[in-house]
Amino acid sequence: MKVCIDCGVEVSMRNKGGRCHPCSVSNPERRAKVSAALHARWECWRDDPEQMERVRTVSRKARTAQTAAHWCPREYADYNRKLKGRGFSVEERKRIIAEEQARDEKRRLAAMTPFERQMERLAKGARLVDVVPMRRGDPVVTLGGVSAGLL
Repeated sequence: MKVCIDCGVEVSMRNKGGRCHPCSVSNPERRAKVSAALHARWECWRDDPEQMERVRTVSRKARTAQTAAHWCPREYADYNRKLKGRGFSVEERKRIIAEEQARDEKRRLAAMTPFERQMERLAKGARLVDVVPMRRGDPVVTLGGVSAGLL
């Protein structure tokens, strides 16, 4: 049985550093060593243009992998993963998520008052329109008889 050299907590037999996780993370010597190694690696990369290009390519690939479903809004990313796990194709997932978005938008608009909907449209750039009153004019005035209106 091995114990941590700093705090005496039991550690795994496979532990090579001799410290438990909290002690190894908070160890200032280790932190300084890791930081120095990273800085040295960065200095080497900065001097070598080919290596910098490889690093940029790898980071681009990583970013692309994170946003592989660029068509899917972030709020539906979990739903997209769930559908993907169930075996739906990309086209089916796009259709399903578009339908879900439409349903959510319909629910959101239904919960709003007409005034709130108007204010939202104005905030999005809609313009005010003058509404012409659609009243009928004064009634035809007759001079007392039915046929007088025909004069």
